[in-house]
Amino acid sequence: MKSRETIWPWTAFAAALVGWLAGRGGMLPAGWWLVPWVLSLGFFGLPHGAMDHEVLLRLWRPTLPPRRALGAVLAVYLAASLLVFLGWFAAPRVVFTGFIGLTWAHWGLADLWWSWRRDSAYFSSRCHRGVFAAWRGALPMLIPLAVDPALYRQTAESVCNPFLSQPANFHWLELDAVRLTALGIALGLGVSDFVLARCEARTRWLNLAEGLAVLAFFGLLPALASVGFYFAFWHGLRHVRRLMAPEGMSWGQFAWRATPATLGALAMLGLLALLVRPGAAPGKVVGIYLSLIAALTVPHAVTVTWMDTRDKIWRPDR
Repeated sequence: MKSRETIWPWTAFAAALVGWLAGRGGMLPAGWWLVPWVLSLGFFGLPHGAMDHEVLLRLWRPTLPPRRALGAVLAVYLAASLLVFLGWFAAPRVVFTGFIGLTWAHWGLADLWWSWRRDSAYFSSRCHRGVFAAWRGALPMLIPLAVDPALYRQTAESVCNPFLSQPANFHWLELDAVRLTALGIALGLGVSDFVLARCEARTRWLNLAEGLAVLAFFGLLPALASVGFYFAFWHGLRHVRRLMAPEGMSWGQFAWRATPATLGALAMLGLLALLVRPGAAPGKVVGIYLSLIAALTVPHAVTVTWMDTRDKIWRPDR
């Protein structure tokens, strides 16, 4: 598994170049950026958290009867998601901002786990691990803002507007100061990570190449396409592989075990669409999907953070 990981940054970079060239050449049909989002409904995106209840039961190790323990886990998980759902109706701008911050942390920590597992000697301290997570999480959250702030603004408004009586206004995202700040933070974190890395670490240059490849990916592709692809086929796929490895689980076994929760999430998506009626515009449909992902990300991020703690990723001597 580890040997395959070295191919991923170059694959991402190649995909960015192909997509960029195809887009410039007019070879892609209108709405092609929806493809990764549609695929994410069934492949790694939405399903990658569909085994959280099993993970939580293993981490918790309850003394309750199995059915009562499962019911307790599902009740807490759904309650956390429901609170976010209600937050969309009460304060969508606040929830959206929190969603961006949580996703920044969650996606960055996910990449941290993989790099730490691959070579823990790369990290000089717990502070360095935090910088690395911030750097990797900043790539999908800040680079699209720096490259295409108009699309970033439109996405923010498409997520919030279905829950508002008056349209949201995120025009401040297009200010040059905001773009430059986003770019400066991302690049500053990347430089800091490289400087803090142990010079003798065998993956120092690999991590740099991987980070730059992901940076190029988000810098060249349209934001919605790149984030959708990353969500399903980088972040989601990596998490699925993390779940499969300890048990020697096959892809078929994962699909079978993830199907019930995935269908439940799709039902929640349909219910949310009925409640807010976003219309048929692609951007608005993706906005509703993102509002669902926000609700599910809160308990999912807690679950994965618990997994990281169990793996002792933050121990001072690691």
